[in-house]
Amino acid sequence: MSDTATTKNEQLEHRVLYHIIVNAQPKEVTDPNLTFNQIVGLSGYNPAKPNTAYDITYFNAVKPERDGILTEGGTVEVKDGTRFNVTETTKS
Repeated sequence: MSDTATTKNEQLEHRVLYHIIVNAQPKEVTDPNLTFNQIVGLSGYNPAKPNTAYDITYFNAVKPERDGILTEGGTVEVKDGTRFNVTETTKS
């Protein structure tokens, strides 16, 4: 095995996984900072769907606050046990 392959394998083994819940479904992510669109995608909804808006509430996060509402364009820093509720609504 080459040194490059060994280094990549070592990096994969040392990745930190964050165990979060999105719409009551367990998910694992490696990045502690998740965007609005990433969370919509993790929920199974399509963030690019036309005439559709998404409401995201979160609980037990690191920042910007422990609990709150995530708006489009925003990010939230997660930790193990952070929970998200994502609902899809039609834009009027």
